[in-house]
Amino acid sequence: MALYTTLEIYRAAYGLLKACADPLTKMQRNARAVFGVKLRDRLLEIVELIRDANVATNKVPHLDTLLRSHREAEVLLRLFHDKRYMSHGQYAAAIEFSVSIGRQANGWRNKYVASPAT
Repeated sequence: MALYTTLEIYRAAYGLLKACADPLTKMQRNARAVFGVKLRDRLLEIVELIRDANVATNKVPHLDTLLRSHREAEVLLRLFHDKRYMSHGQYAAAIEFSVSIGRQANGWRNKYVASPAT
């Protein structure tokens, strides 16, 4: 078990949080209160779930919750881009981190899911 801050998935999650920090601080106050807080909470939850999954003996429930939070964050990112709270470049950077998180979390989960009996 590695220290969770050295994991590649953690670096991607932290990178996503950093990529969203600037657009979140510059968005309109009412939008930030409704959508920005939700995105921030999802991104922080993803970071915490990475830590929880890393130390847990049964990683699958934590990874399932992580993937659900990740899907919610992706929907909010798309909404931010569509409503022009994020530029194309900011969205592209955020999605690059998001794709990395999704791939790694799915791979990590698949490693611990029991394969079906044949």
